[in-house]
Amino acid sequence: MDPVIRPLEARDLAPLVDLALRVWAPVFASIERQLAGSGVFERQHPDGRADQRAVVVETGGDPGHEPARRLYEECGFTALPVVRYFTTL
Repeated sequence: MDPVIRPLEARDLAPLVDLALRVWAPVFASIERQLAGSGVFERQHPDGRADQRAVVVETGGDPGHEPARRLYEECGFTALPVVRYFTTL
């Protein structure tokens, strides 16, 4: 099979959401187990598996990542002015 990169189309959304939900299912299950009985998970994610309405992608802000940023913007993504700070613990 030779992979092909093509523009995102409306017909891609349902399979993309399905894949994302399947990938995140173990994460949701783990969080749900850890917060069992607290009501926190249920309040924040009443049905996290059916309420996906956005896709988030990230890339670097340096010049080397400019082609990726341009591609995302061409696909309809909006860049947000976000700054993330990291430190060692």
